[in-house]
Amino acid sequence: MDASLAERVDDRRQAMNFDHRTLMGMVNDIVGVLKSRTEWKLRKLSLRRAFVRLSIYIAAHFAQNEKVALEAKVPFDEHKRAYQYMQRELRHFIEELESLEGCWSEEAVEHYADFLWNWMLEYVSIDEVV
Repeated sequence: MDASLAERVDDRRQAMNFDHRTLMGMVNDIVGVLKSRTEWKLRKLSLRRAFVRLSIYIAAHFAQNEKVALEAKVPFDEHKRAYQYMQRELRHFIEELESLEGCWSEEAVEHYADFLWNWMLEYVSIDEVV
């Protein structure tokens, strides 16, 4: 591997690690808000913003990964499906938040928190291949 290619690979790996830490931080923030005892109206507003922010960040991260994968001729279908699935789920979360008068049950909070962490772990493992 020539020096310039090795540097590009190293730069991409560092950028991916930064993106993964950022995504994990966003998920952690959402889980924190989900599990907080703050008044539901305030949590609902914070969650909506956090879900939208996460959705935007994932879109940018995915676009960059797709570009790199296409340049490197790396299969990208599994990664693309994971991205599309998460975007659908985030839209569903936002729609559900908008429709709620009260708050989510403790079971729903645990479900969404578990879903987000499980998705994050799966996404990062898929992303490492790209």
